[in-house]
Amino acid sequence: MNRWREVLSWVLQYYHVPEHLPPKVLELCILLYSKVREPQVMLEVGSSWLRDQSNKSLPEYGSLLELYLLHVLLPLGRFEGAEELVRGCDVFDSEQQLAFLGTICESRCQWTQREEMHSAAEEQPDAAAETVLGRLSLLSVVLCYILMSS
Repeated sequence: MNRWREVLSWVLQYYHVPEHLPPKVLELCILLYSKVREPQVMLEVGSSWLRDQSNKSLPEYGSLLELYLLHVLLPLGRFEGAEELVRGCDVFDSEQQLAFLGTICESRCQWTQREEMHSAAEEQPDAAAETVLGRLSLLSVVLCYILMSS
């Protein structure tokens, strides 16, 4: 039906505030907006839900925090926020925290590599255009010389 854009507003109409979303509904919204490559839609909603003290005692809290990290924060390049969230989380033991911090670091490296490749790809067409323009300039000089000497 391609009406995914309406989902979050409809859900929030029903539950009024993000903090009151049931864990399963939040999970489905994160997955939906991640799947349609719009994770930024869930940025504030997920953050509000995770900050709420009453939600921290829920058994699903850890898995939703992980889902939010992997499907919202990291795809958006919000590495500092992800690190703060992991370090401030009481749900994960030190081993889990280290694993998540490693994942964040790895994601940051991949992000940086993509940015560098994207920058290099943008520079290549410019270099190619400069080469073509240089050849055209040389060609026009040669043509002018030929026309003048005739």
